[in-house]
Amino acid sequence: MLFRSGSSGAGCSAELLRTDFVDIVDCSVAKPTAAMNTSTPTDGCDTSVTITFTDNSTGSPTSWVWDFNDGNYSTLQNPPAHTFTGVGTYNVILIATNSGGTDSALFTVNVYTTPAMPSAGTDAIYCEGDAVTDLTATGTSVEWFSDAALTTSIGTGSPFTPTVLPGTNTYYVTDTENGCQSLPDSVILTVNEAATATDRKSVV
Repeated sequence: MLFRSGSSGAGCSAELLRTDFVDIVDCSVAKPTAAMNTSTPTDGCDTSVTITFTDNSTGSPTSWVWDFNDGNYSTLQNPPAHTFTGVGTYNVILIATNSGGTDSALFTVNVYTTPAMPSAGTDAIYCEGDAVTDLTATGTSVEWFSDAALTTSIGTGSPFTPTVLPGTNTYYVTDTENGCQSLPDSVILTVNEAATATDRKSVV
């Protein structure tokens, strides 16, 4: 550290403060190679994602610094699971050190915005045999399902040609971006059976 004071004229003074940092390393010891493992998933949607980071460095580091890029740090070799809150990109840095030097590793965590619920249009009623209009929905990557639990996918994209049967047909549609799936919207197509002629006998 260098501290110097002096004068620059009558009644005037000036100070200069300079701080230098010098790393002293043991050249006979190889510095570590920083590396980390992570739990899955490593990306999240909307509010948060919780990830466990584990040190996987080689070269026998003796100290660790984790910078989670959200104002939080840890000096534990294997810190507790960390929760990233809020949409954004977080560049997590691990700094591993021993007497031979320092190395760092980087891992990027993303918390994405879940897309808005798409609009599946309005319900419609048809008679059996009528041509059914294709379904359309807003969104960039829409997927259609036959059940409210979204377990049975029946198609993707817009427009979508549905398979209809006599009765009530309900279709559910979602939009997905960056692995984040929206809430579903639904549309109902009702197909009424065609009327059939019946023989009538006159009663005398």
